[in-house]
Amino acid sequence: MKKTLLLSLSLSRFCSTLKTTAFTQA
Repeated sequence: MKKTLLLSLSLSRFCSTLKTTAFTQA
């Protein structure tokens, strides 16, 4: 249960970083 939550949080942060990178490149 805890692992899934951690994975979800990690994925959320990853998406956020990806969004920021996309904005910076554009």
